[in-house]
Amino acid sequence: MVKDAELITSSLSAKKINEKDGTIYLEHSDLNDILSNAKDIKTELESQIASYGIKPSREIRIVLLAEADTKAKDKARIQLKKESFKNLDSADYVYVYIKGMGVSVGIDSKDMDKFFGNQANIIVQVEKNKDAFIIKFLDSNGKEIESLSRNIIISFPSETGNPYANSVFLDDGHKISHIGGTYDAKTDGISIKTRRGGKYYLAESHKEYDDTKDKDEEMKDAIEFLSSKAIISGTEDGKFNPDANLTRAEFTTMLARSFYALDKTYDAGFKDVKKDDWFYHFVASSKKENIVMGYPDVTFKPHDKITKEQLLSLVSRTLHNKKHYKYPENTDKYLDFINDKNEIGDWAKKEIALAIKEKLVDIPSDFKFKAKEEISRGEAARILYRMFLKLY
Repeated sequence: MVKDAELITSSLSAKKINEKDGTIYLEHSDLNDILSNAKDIKTELESQIASYGIKPSREIRIVLLAEADTKAKDKARIQLKKESFKNLDSADYVYVYIKGMGVSVGIDSKDMDKFFGNQANIIVQVEKNKDAFIIKFLDSNGKEIESLSRNIIISFPSETGNPYANSVFLDDGHKISHIGGTYDAKTDGISIKTRRGGKYYLAESHKEYDDTKDKDEEMKDAIEFLSSKAIISGTEDGKFNPDANLTRAEFTTMLARSFYALDKTYDAGFKDVKKDDWFYHFVASSKKENIVMGYPDVTFKPHDKITKEQLLSLVSRTLHNKKHYKYPENTDKYLDFINDKNEIGDWAKKEIALAIKEKLVDIPSDFKFKAKEEISRGEAARILYRMFLKLY
């Protein structure tokens, strides 16, 4: 329901903007007009939802959509001016849709302050090259920017095959990287977050493992889907090891990949997480996103096996911080029926309540939650998959 309300708000408030000499200009006045209309539509939808006595699980986000009515089929530029993005605090995202190419470019509102860095303008150049798109970021002088200060969202058209199975790959001239991506109903495309330009293309990605064939269908779907999006991976011998437990560092890495939060400029700030650890940047990025908290003694204990309550707390915080899912006002409503609820740490109760409310976890027939139990890779994939479907 909330997703539908967001799509309605975005589509009804969208505004067409024109190009000039091959460049699409996004002006402050355009964004203000879109925002004003979007806020009115959101208010009306919230009123209608409330009139039916429905309490949504999360807030309706405002996504501003500017549609560029360009005739360009193979090359276009979007000029993003820092001044144009001022006073847009109530918007969650800003997108520009290049109609002639089916490509959308977006910015997350929380990144707007630092997105431009010391640049007054950033130009996003999109060029169609057979089945690929060449993306370049340029400054006001036309000089290429090697890496942006913050992520930008790019949505590529999914014209063939199953959009949920499609993944984005990056060819930088030296190697091909599997980026992943998510289906975006707003743009009917596959979206990624990136700071780098390069040659991007879509391809269907499938991954099956020899040792998951005896698992239930949901677990197999979860493992195969998340593997196809480069969120999780198996071993070199073609196995996934679904029954093996996983560490706090391993799951944090999976989680950060699922919401594309990797940022190598952040500091982890934990005494036991070193800069040469393979998981350092994933832990640092998750901490910056207020997903990972660590222990009171400023440690993270990355090599400890992750427990059910720890894992579900991270997943629930992700839903809350990323999509504004609301923590239950009365946690007892979702915990009272659990026979071993006293084993759940006080610090985790609101997160566990949200996880149960949103059906991220199944409660067994004996109503024992087993909060301190170490969780397997297969069950972790199942929960992460359920979270992913709610995020996107």
